Amino acid sequence: MPAIPYLGEIAAIATAMSWCTCSMLFASAGLKIGSLAVNLLRLVVGILLLGATHLVLKGTPFPFDAPGTVFFYLSLSGLVGLALGDICYFKALVLLGPRLGTLVMSMWPVFSTVLAWPILGETMGALQLLGIAVTLGGVAWVVMERQPVKTIHEPGRAVFLGVLFGVAGAIGQATAYILSKKGLGTGYDALSATMIRMLTATAAMWFAAIVAGRALRVLRSASNRRALLQVASGAVFGPYIGVWLSLVALNYTKTGIASTLISLVPIFVIPAVFIVYRKTPSLRAVLGAVVAVAGVAIIFLTK
Repeated sequence: MPAIPYLGEIAAIATAMSWCTCSMLFASAGLKIGSLAVNLLRLVVGILLLGATHLVLKGTPFPFDAPGTVFFYLSLSGLVGLALGDICYFKALVLLGPRLGTLVMSMWPVFSTVLAWPILGETMGALQLLGIAVTLGGVAWVVMERQPVKTIHEPGRAVFLGVLFGVAGAIGQATAYILSKKGLGTGYDALSATMIRMLTATAAMWFAAIVAGRALRVLRSASNRRALLQVASGAVFGPYIGVWLSLVALNYTKTGIASTLISLVPIFVIPAVFIVYRKTPSLRAVLGAVVAVAGVAIIFLTK
């Protein structure tokens, strides 16, 4: 048991809050330099921050002494989740638009819960499953609300392909969480685990960008100081604090519960948009948030 009650659940909710913040910053930066540049630059900033923190706390910039099995699972998790999973998710957003793309991607806690049963032996009680269902229902209700914003679709509106990419991204994210849990094992340090995952994903993404001939364009986009500042700020809350907290959550609670609480990002966006843009949320958004919070309460009460 952790020294702090509900440490895993608290870390998961803090992850959602961090990812809400970084999403808003990355969205703003993406309008200036494009999503590919944001994706690649955020990983670099995240690695630098994680490496510096690891050096201060552990004495080395990288966990060179990580056991082979741990390194294998965490590296594979970084590739499947932070690299391939994100690529599929961004493709789904382009094909379906942000509303439907986010909705399809919100299924990943369901996949993680299902996969955690046979692979990790994590079982859920009826009330815990009810809490997960209620939480995800509230999130889905908020996400499905029609927004008066034009979305970008590829010619032909390839909905089927978009759903396919969205499901692939959700499965990739869920699989990455299962692999991370395997790598963390019986309490492997979350900071070291985050560093391994991030370094693997960063190397893979930049290698792909170099092969595709897009790396130079990304480097040139770093000359946009305002966008770079937003990327750096977002990286603090996303690849640095957010990913670190998500592994803390995995260390101290079940995979399905952690992934469900982390999926609350759209709920936290509601007050964030009101504070930043003074945009009053709709009644549906408020009710959806209330339903999601009720689901979270059920999860906590059944701990």
